[in-house]
Formats: sequence, C-alpha cells, structure tokens
Amino acid sequence: MKRGHFLGGLALAVLWAGAAETAKVGCPIAKAPDEIPTYRMLPEDGYQLPKILPANQQRVDGSRSMKFDFNDDGIAETVVCDSTGGSGGNAWRIQRIRPSQKWEDVGEFFGFPMLAEKSGGWYQIVDVYKCGWAEKIFSVYTFQNGLYTRVRRERQRYDTFTVEVETGLQPYATNGLSALSSRFERSLRSELNSCEKPFNQNGLVVEFSGAACVFTCPEFKIELARKIENNVLYEVEGGPVGHECSFTPQAAAEHKTAVQQALKNLPKLLVPINVDERVAKPIPLTSEVKLLVPVSTNEPAADVR
Repeated sequence: MKRGHFLGGLALAVLWAGAAETAKVGCPIAKAPDEIPTYRMLPEDGYQLPKILPANQQRVDGSRSMKFDFNDDGIAETVVCDSTGGSGGNAWRIQRIRPSQKWEDVGEFFGFPMLAEKSGGWYQIVDVYKCGWAEKIFSVYTFQNGLYTRVRRERQRYDTFTVEVETGLQPYATNGLSALSSRFERSLRSELNSCEKPFNQNGLVVEFSGAACVFTCPEFKIELARKIENNVLYEVEGGPVGHECSFTPQAAAEHKTAVQQALKNLPKLLVPINVDERVAKPIPLTSEVKLLVPVSTNEPAADVR
C-alpha cells in the first residue's frame, strides 16, 4: 500500500460517513435507494461524532503493517491488518511496544476508520462499515485504561429509516429538540422516499443552529425551534415546537406535498409523558437571552453543533 489515508481506508470512510450528520422509532418500510446512502441520521439523544481530522493529518507509512503516533509522544504505535475482514471493511489491531520491549495490543476494530480529535491525550477513532445497501454501523473508540474502548455504536437502517443506539446512549429529554428533530428527520425522509419522483436523500443536510434544528437541501429549508408566545420561550416536555418552511423554485410538486405531510404529522411525533411533566416552564425573554442559545438546563449539550 502506498502512502495514503489513515489505515488505507479514509477515502472509503469519508464516502460512507457522508457530508451530513438514535433510540429506535419505526417508519414504513422504504424502497431501495437509487444511490448509496452516505448520510448519518440524527440520533434522538443528539450525539455528535467527534470532529474528524483533515485528510492531510491522517497520513501513515507502510503496507500491511503501518505506524502512527496515536498520542504524539514520539513513539509510533503499529497498526496491523489481520486479514479477517469482509466486504464491509478490514479488521485491524493497534499494537505498541512496552518498556520491557514486549508488544501488546491496545485496540482492535473493524471497518473503515478515521482519526478524530483527541480525548485524554489520544486520538479518537471513528469507525464506519456497511452491511449491504440497507445498513451502516458507526462506532467511536477512545483510549481508556490502556486500551482503545468502544464508547458508541449505532446501527443506521436505511430501509426503515431507523437508528438503533447499541452502545453509549446519552441522556436526553423525551420530547426535547434533539429527540423531536430526530423523529422528524426520519419521518421526512420516509415521506420523500415514498414519492414516485426520486429524491436525493444524500443531499438533505440536518444540523443544529443554536436552539433550532435546520433541514436544508436544494429544494427546501425547514427550521424546527421551540415556540415563542407573548415574548415567552416555553421549555416544556411535550410542549409546542414551532417550525418554518420555505421551498426553492426547483422544488418538485410531489416533494412539496411530502414535506407538507411530514410537517402535518409533526405533533404525532411527541411521545406521551406524565401529566405533571407537561406543565410549561415559562422563561421571560430579556436582552441577555438570545433566541439562538439553548436556555434549558435539561436539554443535552449535544443539541448545539
């Protein structure tokens, strides 16, 4: 293998990770996409993947055995492909030499890995691999107690537009902005997927902007935000959430109808909760409170990108 991307798989990993960035929610069975999915659907807990390093910082030397300094201590670890992978990717091991000159494994993983920002002095690893056209697995590894440990694993299902967080689910408000936005994204994608006219799912980008979740693509823009009434911002489980939607001139009529139907179904995405949790908590808006800054103490920090 010539000098290339980290573990020789970054190019494929970026392809599968996608440009855009969940608790399990059912949607109607989707038809097979016309293009390979390259997006990651928003999780209900609002978890954000660690920031991936630029490609020019993911360089390594070697072939089947490659060296990379995972903690910048001047001593490179060795990355070994153990040849037990499959169509979804390769299996890898990370080894380092101890002061006693003995080698030890400090991590193993499968797929197309990417280096991400440091945690605890060591680079994190974001690992992605596919299972046919219908599934993709995202995993995050951090270095803990002498080993790379998987702290997050989620299974993205593109046939049913569901996401299953199998490891590392974060606490979140049942009907908070991240949870509702996650359900809405999957409902919206399902509605658009049912159209006769193909819709480019890869072109739909979902991201948080302060206290709003924004859905953008060449055909439309949708913003979900907490509703404001009489200059009061309501932070409430199951409470109202406002939205704004605009279409571009190139929006297909059938896609417009699908978007409008998804917005109509938005209230149905609220999960029933105890009555006492539905009591609104009004927060008077002042000059010090900006609308695009989260003000809830219950909303997870991951709601802000």
